[in-house]
Amino acid sequence: AFSPSLRQFNQIVMIYGSIYFLILFFTTLFHLPTAEAYDRKAQEVTSLQYFSKLITEVLDFNDLAETVTDIALKLSGSKAAWIIWKENNIMNSLAAKNIGFVESDKLTRQILEKINFEKLTSTKTFNLPDKIVEGASENLFTVVSVSPIKTRGETQGILVAAKGSGQVFTQDDLNAIE
Repeated sequence: AFSPSLRQFNQIVMIYGSIYFLILFFTTLFHLPTAEAYDRKAQEVTSLQYFSKLITEVLDFNDLAETVTDIALKLSGSKAAWIIWKENNIMNSLAAKNIGFVESDKLTRQILEKINFEKLTSTKTFNLPDKIVEGASENLFTVVSVSPIKTRGETQGILVAAKGSGQVFTQDDLNAIE
């Protein structure tokens, strides 16, 4: 019962609305994978803000080391993390998370055989042999990432993050660790 021009206007608006809906639907559908990346970056920024706040408030070295390994675990999805710290030319394992001190010391020795401590300038990853810990039925950690901790321009320590068998470090993981 409408006039022909009003009916034609109504059809054009409906066609426009349908096309607009389809474009928005497919745009949203194809951007869902980037939402995960956005959430990850937001978590990284939040962790770094917390870390920078902690640096200014906390003067205890051990608390700071614990926080660094916690953040490395969260951001990289690692199974374990610890710090290799050089003090008086002796290498010590500090702030070990999800790994025993005995195993971290044995893994630390293996890592130090593979890298040059003083010349480590960026984050590196490598695979570990199947059996490092003697007497163990299997090695829990097969892939490690090492990142230098520098003080006054020289490497003072190494942040180590370890993943299990079949896992790899993505570029985002390495950037977060670094």
